[in-house]
Amino acid sequence: MAISPSTSRAGACPICTGLGTICEANLGQLIDPERSVAGGGVLTWTASQSEHYGWVLQNAGQYYGFPFDLNAPTKTLGPVQRDLLLYGTYGPSSGGTFRMSNHRPRLGRAL
Repeated sequence: MAISPSTSRAGACPICTGLGTICEANLGQLIDPERSVAGGGVLTWTASQSEHYGWVLQNAGQYYGFPFDLNAPTKTLGPVQRDLLLYGTYGPSSGGTFRMSNHRPRLGRAL
């Protein structure tokens, strides 16, 4: 039996992946462009989440070779920093450079 485009991932729309619906975040309700990440610029994060994810963003930026200023207003972030904030390591402007699949933490007990 042949696989029809409607039942195959290969034939699915690359944008909606065959679901027929696209979900997009309303950035105006998530990010305050006048505030920094450290100053509560990500409106859905608590203070402890801002501190934790701020540390993650700074270290990811350092790992990939660019600075991430937690005290700069989010509207002043460059495209790479903004993509890291919004999409993590799979942002559109990263061009596939942010791939952490080969960098897995070591799990196990210390001897």
